[in-house]
Amino acid sequence: MVAEALQSGKPRLLLTAAVAADVDMMTGYDVPEMVNSLDFLNVMTYDFWYPSASGGETGTNSALYNRAGLLPPQSQYNTNWTAHAWHNRGFPKAKIVIGIEPYGHGWVLKNSSAIQPGSIGNTVAPAHHFSDEVGMAAYFEICEMLAAGATRYWQAEQKVPWLIIGKQWWSYDDVQSVKIKMAYIKANGFGGAMVWALDLDDFNGKCSNGGGKLYPIIATIAQELAGIII
Repeated sequence: MVAEALQSGKPRLLLTAAVAADVDMMTGYDVPEMVNSLDFLNVMTYDFWYPSASGGETGTNSALYNRAGLLPPQSQYNTNWTAHAWHNRGFPKAKIVIGIEPYGHGWVLKNSSAIQPGSIGNTVAPAHHFSDEVGMAAYFEICEMLAAGATRYWQAEQKVPWLIIGKQWWSYDDVQSVKIKMAYIKANGFGGAMVWALDLDDFNGKCSNGGGKLYPIIATIAQELAGIII
């Protein structure tokens, strides 16, 4: 890439990798070689907890921190643990990019009065019209559920929301939790944030907690990290 840039007179292309947050998968990477070769390490700090892999237990999709009562490996299912695990394996913090997901995961509760994270779901939540995948909803579909009367809750330890609509339990990120994550990135000296995927953010301005903006998750990242208003 350096040779190509010199020949073309254009800026050198960046080389990045999207990598797992799972501790067992981390051991399969050649970290010293990656440090030497990559400009950034995009860590997929989401999908920590989702219906097909949870044994029916609800949990937060992209927690920032651990919560009381969780033991390994579940106590490792959070952004803080994962980002520092990659750093402890030799990756410079400035090259570590934190993943943000504009979507949520959902279960149908076995007992509608048991609503805290860790409650048991009988089955996977049904698919929505746009995302068309059971147990998954785009951020704007999350906002549609809130507009339809869902109740939003806040997990104070993990710094993320969840909602209840009927017997459905959904974990997701929103503007509030993303702002907290951006402050965390800056305070800890990490390299930045990346999003998977752009088309799952609210491209119609439906989300009231986004102030009516288009792409409120992406706009929050841009404003909090770079001072860019979009």
